[in-house]
Amino acid sequence: MTGMEFPDTRRALRALVDGTTHADQPVTAYYELTVGFTDALPAALIFVTGGTEGYFDRVDRATIEVYAPGEQALTIAESIRMVRASRRTW
Repeated sequence: MTGMEFPDTRRALRALVDGTTHADQPVTAYYELTVGFTDALPAALIFVTGGTEGYFDRVDRATIEVYAPGEQALTIAESIRMVRASRRTW
């Protein structure tokens, strides 16, 4: 079978996170942390670390690391996780 295209996981996660509000804070998403990323906290670092590809499906392993002061990072990470879980369509 040829011509199958899978979505770009990093791009999809960035669209889900970048510019959205979690724990009353706008979050900036990055693929690579820049030197001045601390000026834009809270920040989310998104990276994909491989996965498996089957005949009709593909599974990607993705990680979102949240950087923010104190326990705010955990609150934002949980908020992102809940939004992602609520958007499942399967």
